[in-house]
Amino acid sequence: MTTLHTIELLPAPLVTHRRIERLRALWISVGAIGLCLSGTALGVIHGVVLSGGVPGVAELARTEAELERLRNESASIRADAERIAVGGRLGIRMSQRPDWGLVLAMLESLRGEGVVLVAVSCATEDGADGLPGGRARIIVEGLAESQGAAQRYLLDVERCGMFSSARLGRTVRADAPSRVLTAFTVDLQIAPETSDAG
Repeated sequence: MTTLHTIELLPAPLVTHRRIERLRALWISVGAIGLCLSGTALGVIHGVVLSGGVPGVAELARTEAELERLRNESASIRADAERIAVGGRLGIRMSQRPDWGLVLAMLESLRGEGVVLVAVSCATEDGADGLPGGRARIIVEGLAESQGAAQRYLLDVERCGMFSSARLGRTVRADAPSRVLTAFTVDLQIAPETSDAG
């Protein structure tokens, strides 16, 4: 049995150069395919994010914008409430009827981080003589990050001294798209001022 040996007739530098060229061509094609795939993946991700295809991205952006707007409003309302407070203990208790704008501004200014007021309803009762000047009842409905945040809001409302009574009503779990919140109500009373004769 005879063994055949291959003999390279091309010079060694030319053979080496051809091998390098083949490897270079292979790596260029692999690199081009990789670039195409990564560009396609990046385009798909970019398209999904911009089109709002990822659940919650557009809603999160809207919520953040609304939160920033509410924070700015809250800061101006707090400044107004502080300016009003300088003139005397807010003058909320009046001999006739409460100034509802002042009451609402104070309720908002007492709201801390993690609390959003959803609704406020106000009602007055006439006095014993049928004239205005009876008790006023206010129901505040809101959402808080936790039950503790709702209780802190109630304590802040009690400390302000405007209301003759303040109590936390119901607190229930409220599921939001991205987290769990606590829905709460606060029941407030404003008693009429009594004139101290004597």
